[in-house]
Amino acid sequence: MHTAEPFQPHHGARFELLRKSADAETVRYQANIYFPLVTYQLDVQIDAAKGDCKIAPLASSASGHAELEPWAMKHLQALAKQLYRAAKAEGGAWQRRLMRWRGAPAAGTAGAE
Repeated sequence: MHTAEPFQPHHGARFELLRKSADAETVRYQANIYFPLVTYQLDVQIDAAKGDCKIAPLASSASGHAELEPWAMKHLQALAKQLYRAAKAEGGAWQRRLMRWRGAPAAGTAGAE
């Protein structure tokens, strides 16, 4: 895992997706999700024709590899769909990198599971 300090937010999470490969069938991104105290690395595979997404954990800086919070996984899936729609609109040109920040939902609100 690369050094995360410049990307570590004070609250919420910063999502970084780096394109690793792209062909006619599958586009693969490495997702780095930075929380204030922990960082996760995930493998994101997007079906280039349909936009279906598969996400698999790669690493975590949390002791015991704590699971990613459900709201963060949903946001990562939404970002993958955004990448698919953008590539479709651009004639198949997949973004090399995507960086977004999202605040954590307040306890008791939709998305805070």
